[in-house]
Amino acid sequence: MRVKNLDLERLMSIPDVELAYIAGFFDGEGCVGIGRRGFQNNGAAVFNTYIDISQKKREVLDWIAERFTGTVRWRPNGTGSHNPGGGLWVWRIDGNLQCATILKLIKRFVIVKRDQVELVLQFCETRHTITDVQKDNLVSLVKEAKRSA
Repeated sequence: MRVKNLDLERLMSIPDVELAYIAGFFDGEGCVGIGRRGFQNNGAAVFNTYIDISQKKREVLDWIAERFTGTVRWRPNGTGSHNPGGGLWVWRIDGNLQCATILKLIKRFVIVKRDQVELVLQFCETRHTITDVQKDNLVSLVKEAKRSA
């Protein structure tokens, strides 16, 4: 079975030790969030979830992409005190179904970003039944959880 470019059978066969490693890497170098992508013709906002993991060296990000798909790209002029003025490699996957699937796999191993993961999963599970105002509130809660992590 596939979920928009994700092979669920393959994902379910990833060993726990690898999921734990990816979760730890995500806890230290990753980011999860909800972004607003614009508006539909009927005026409703379009939201999208994403997971990023940044690193100066590409190899481990390619390894993650082999397991979860997504893209690995060079981001010039990386930000942050750990890499002032330099670039970073970034693994990224976006899409509500894709992110929810991956977050459910690694959630039990995530420590630092647990609140963020749970809020993004809440968004993914309720996005069809909540209002744009409620979605914006979840976006704000994720941002707040990032500041306090």
